[in-house]
Amino acid sequence: MEAPTEREEKKPKWLRRLEQESWQAELVISGVAIFGSLQLPGWINGGIGFAISHFSQEYLDFLRFVFTYALVGSQLLIFNFILHFSMRTLWIGMVGLASVFPAGLNPETDKFSQDYFSKLKRLFPDINAFNRRLDDQCSTIFAIAAITVLSMASISIFLLGAMGIGHLAHKAYPAWPFPYYVYTIMAVFLAVSLAQGMLSHKAIREKEWVKRVHFPVFKGTSILLFNLFFKPANYIFLTFYTNSGQGRFWGAYIVYVFILVFASANVFLSSDIMYMDEDFRHSRQTRTDRLYAYSYDNLRAESAFIPFASLEADVVSDGQLLAFVPVPEYEEKGIRAFCGSYEGPDSPDERRQFRWDCLKRYYHFFVNDSLYSDVALFSYTHPGSGQEGIRVYLPTAAFREGENLFRIERQSPLPADSTGRSVTIPFQFYPKR
Repeated sequence: MEAPTEREEKKPKWLRRLEQESWQAELVISGVAIFGSLQLPGWINGGIGFAISHFSQEYLDFLRFVFTYALVGSQLLIFNFILHFSMRTLWIGMVGLASVFPAGLNPETDKFSQDYFSKLKRLFPDINAFNRRLDDQCSTIFAIAAITVLSMASISIFLLGAMGIGHLAHKAYPAWPFPYYVYTIMAVFLAVSLAQGMLSHKAIREKEWVKRVHFPVFKGTSILLFNLFFKPANYIFLTFYTNSGQGRFWGAYIVYVFILVFASANVFLSSDIMYMDEDFRHSRQTRTDRLYAYSYDNLRAESAFIPFASLEADVVSDGQLLAFVPVPEYEEKGIRAFCGSYEGPDSPDERRQFRWDCLKRYYHFFVNDSLYSDVALFSYTHPGSGQEGIRVYLPTAAFREGENLFRIERQSPLPADSTGRSVTIPFQFYPKR
C-alpha cells in the first residue's frame, strides 16, 4: 500500500476511515434511492396535470421549462443510481477477487507463451490499481449526478422566482404583459452571467479593474442561480473544473447530458408535458380520425390526467351517454365573465341553481351536429384524475348505429390563452338488442 501523502496525514483518523468505508453508505443509498427515484416521474406528471388545471397559458409557457428540468433530473437520478449500484457491485466482486489472488495475473502460468503473457500484463498490469480507479469512478458518479440535478433544480427555482416577481410587477403595473417582466429578468441575468464569463478570459483577467469586479459579480450571479444550493453546487462544480482540463471537462459533461436527454425521450412522450403547449392541445382536441386513450374512461390509466373531456367508454350500448368535462380554474374565469355575478338571495340552493343554469348556457353539447339542450348536468370530481368538472348525461335514442361524434361548444369568447372553444370525441354506438 502506498504511503499516505502529507495532506492525507493531516486528515483526522475518523475522516480517513469514513472515506475508506464510504462505499457501504453509497451502496445502501443507491439501493433505496433507485426505488424512490422510480416514483418521481409519476409525481412530476401529477404536478403537470395540476399546473394545466390551475394556470393560464402565459404561466404554462414558463412552467413547461420547470417541469422539463424536473423530468430530466428524475431520469438522471434513476440512471446514475442504477449505474452506481452496478459499478459498485462490480467493484465488490473485483475486491473479492483481489483478496483471493492478490498478484492478479499469475506470472508462473503455463497457459500462454512468455511474449503473449507480457503483452497481457501490459494491458492488465495491476488488479489493485484497477480496483482503486473503479472505486474513484464509483464515488465520482454521485458527484456528477449531484451537480447536474442541483443545476436543474436551481434553474427551476430561479425561473419560479422570476415568475413570482413578474406576477407581482404585473399586478402593480398591468399595462406591461406578465411575460415581458419574466423575459426582462432573465435577459438581465443572462447578460451579467455572460459578462462574468468573459472576465475570466486570460487577456483581461489580470487587469486591476477586473480583479475588483470579477469575484463580486461571480458571487452574486452564483447565489442567484444556485440559491439554496450555492455552496454544495459550487464545491462540486469547481472541484471538477479545477482538476480537469477545460476542454475535457466540458466535452465529457456535454456528452453525458446529451445521452441523458436522449434517454429521457420516452419519459417525455409518456408524460402530459406536451399539453402545456397551446398549439399541441389545439391539434388534438378536435381530431376525429384517431382515438386517444385519455378521452375514454375504459382506455385511460386510472389516475391519468384528462386534458379535454372523457366519455365512459369508446363503445356505448346503454340508453345514455356519460361524459366528464374538466373545468379548470382559468376557465372558471370565463364562466364567471359570461354569466355575471350572482345577485339573488343569500341562499346556497339559489347559488347552486344559478351556477347550474350558467353552466347549461355556457356549454352546448352536440352529437352528430344535433344540439342537446335539455341534458342532465352535475358538478363532479373525477375519481381517477381528481379533476373538478361536470358530469353530463345524454339520451342515446337518436344516435345512429356505428360511428358518432360527441362535441362540446363553449358559448363565451374565451381568453386569448385558452385552448379553444370546441372539443370533439368520436365513439361507437351499438344498442343492446
